[in-house]
Amino acid sequence: MSIAYINCSRGVSGDMLLSALIDAGLNPSAFAGTLKKRLNIGDFRLTVRTTNRYHFPAKTLRVEGNIKFDTPLKLISALNRSSLPGEVKSNALAAMRSLAAAEASVHRRPVDGTHFHQLADIDTLVDISGVCLALQLLGIKRLFASEVNLGRPAPAAIELAKAMKVPVFSDDSNHELATPTGMALIGSLCLNFGAMPSLIVTKSGFGAGENDIDGKPNVLNILVGEPGAAGDKYDFRQEEIAVLETNIDDMDPRIYPYVSEQLLKAGAKDVWLEQIMMKKGRPGTKIGVLCDTKDEAKMASILFDETTTIGVRSLPAKRYLLNRSTDGSRKTIFMPGGTKKIRIEFEEAKRKALKHGLPLKRVIKQA
Repeated sequence: MSIAYINCSRGVSGDMLLSALIDAGLNPSAFAGTLKKRLNIGDFRLTVRTTNRYHFPAKTLRVEGNIKFDTPLKLISALNRSSLPGEVKSNALAAMRSLAAAEASVHRRPVDGTHFHQLADIDTLVDISGVCLALQLLGIKRLFASEVNLGRPAPAAIELAKAMKVPVFSDDSNHELATPTGMALIGSLCLNFGAMPSLIVTKSGFGAGENDIDGKPNVLNILVGEPGAAGDKYDFRQEEIAVLETNIDDMDPRIYPYVSEQLLKAGAKDVWLEQIMMKKGRPGTKIGVLCDTKDEAKMASILFDETTTIGVRSLPAKRYLLNRSTDGSRKTIFMPGGTKKIRIEFEEAKRKALKHGLPLKRVIKQA
């Protein structure tokens, strides 16, 4: 299983990431042909050239085409219609939605009322889908990155750093070194930021930005390899989350499943119910919600709208997560130390049980 580390100390952009991945071992013509076929959105041309930036041999990438997407929803729709592999598509959609949310926040508009302006060109779609596809073609399962040099940051890049908890710094450059597309990609794809994990390098690539900045090598590089001896400490990641709770003793119990469904649809990571004893000896139900910190207000609003509660508690928390990947039918969980567990996805197990007339518990156990 390959892992990769991205050095963003000189900035990051979608085209820098994609050109570095191509430089790490992909045939540009074959890759462009595969991406065109998978996107199926019309004609565009992907040109990759070799350059030299302050003694860094690197690839540059240019996307040419007249296809426009006026709104982020049209870009998301194009991704949904594509025939990109399942995990590639889900990763690309996550990055695109993060980018759309950041732009909407900066312009103080709802996502469906936001116009991308310079991000409306086909470049954005190609960069995001191309990076996600290139990672799969190179066999990269886990991605890490350094802290990001923002230079003179764009507002959307700042918003993404804040929302996705990407550690950043600036070397006081007068140039924008981290683009919103680049920030959306690393924020949604990288498991951890900071020092490079221990790895045995098998491939490497350099990607240069379009602009040649005086005195600064506008270059990003990626190292690809196998986990080294000290790599097991990177087999899980930590994230900041929020836990919302509310106690209810006066609501029709038939409503609880509906409330849970609405919370999960809105992005809650988990929802649960607990039976509790409330004041005056009344039996009650506690609703618990696990969510991203940025979604606290949205979850609280759903609880106020859909239940009889008049107060919601918010508790800051941390959680540790094992890294995992899925092909849609099976989930692979990577354990500290290099071992892994493979589990069948529940919906796939249910489908097989119904198709073959088998007990569901047997299908799960055999898988």
